[in-house]
Amino acid sequence: MRNLSFVYQTIATLAYSNQFNWPLSFDEVYQRLISVELAKQLIAQYGGHLGRSQSLNKPKKAEQPADTSADTSTDALAEQPADTKVKSQLQQTLNKLLKSGIVLEQAGEFFLSSALKPQQTLTQLITQKKKNQEFSNSLRSELMQVKQALKKISWIRASGVTGALAVANTQADDDLDFLIITEDNRLWLSRFRLLFYLVVTGQKPFFFSEKKDRWCFNLWLESSALSLPSAKQSIYGAYEAKQVNWFYDCQRLSQDFYQKNQWIEKYLLHKGLVGFNQEAPACDNLRKVVKKKGFSSELKDMILTKLNKLAYLIQKKHIFKKTNVARANLSLRQAFFHDDESYKKFIQEWQRLLQLSCEKLGRII
Repeated sequence: MRNLSFVYQTIATLAYSNQFNWPLSFDEVYQRLISVELAKQLIAQYGGHLGRSQSLNKPKKAEQPADTSADTSTDALAEQPADTKVKSQLQQTLNKLLKSGIVLEQAGEFFLSSALKPQQTLTQLITQKKKNQEFSNSLRSELMQVKQALKKISWIRASGVTGALAVANTQADDDLDFLIITEDNRLWLSRFRLLFYLVVTGQKPFFFSEKKDRWCFNLWLESSALSLPSAKQSIYGAYEAKQVNWFYDCQRLSQDFYQKNQWIEKYLLHKGLVGFNQEAPACDNLRKVVKKKGFSSELKDMILTKLNKLAYLIQKKHIFKKTNVARANLSLRQAFFHDDESYKKFIQEWQRLLQLSCEKLGRII
């Protein structure tokens, strides 16, 4: 069962990224591996395609002794460090999947044969991946512009880029998506101040302009509301959270974010960040995160808290009127402006590619 579990981990990992026409290197496959727990769930769901077989090896006959020559021995693997053991298993599994034709490889990049579209070649995908990486690197200067804007709003404590740029897979027409963490009771005031500042300085189009808005601040959390709701806890949510590229962090809230979202480990094998793996810098002005005490400060805090609630009610009404954002996506302490339907399509396509690969696996073993 262990071998079969790792086969599913490998195929499912490739299936998720390959749906975006994104080939993965060996290190990327290793880094993005799904969890053993999720693999077992997938076996229960798709294992019928494998008949009675429980591994890539042929089923053993009852009267024959166990075959110990097919893989690196259990004893040898047990003696290796955990990371080395997993990489060794991954290499063996990829080799078998390559021989079976389920996985394709070129120039160190891996791709499911089932995910390759008609008239599409792995060479084309690898070339596009390199172009996307180069274009993504050219956008790093824009992150610095965003950081300078965030520093104008003292209530904003941390930010990371999400989506395609976080994994260096950006194309020319892609948006730049951002996660913002604010001080408690200041989310909606922070959002208003940030958008107003960017519009006034010409860095974003006017609110009612038809001009395409490249910078999308579509995920907002307050610092004591970092845990994503259960509705967002999926394979999609796990990857999006793990691959956030933090570029601004006043209080190391990125660490708190992962601490509060340990459900990610139900979906993905490795802890920590995925993607750029860039360590978040400290805040440039620590005085901004020190609250003053006293009656006047408490009164000011109370007034601002009331204004934040008012800002929430006004913005919520406008957002529901002008967009298709689901009502469940907005609250006083959290806001999700992304399209709920898109992520459902991503999960469905992932499941489709996984099923096709498992059917092919079932025919050859």
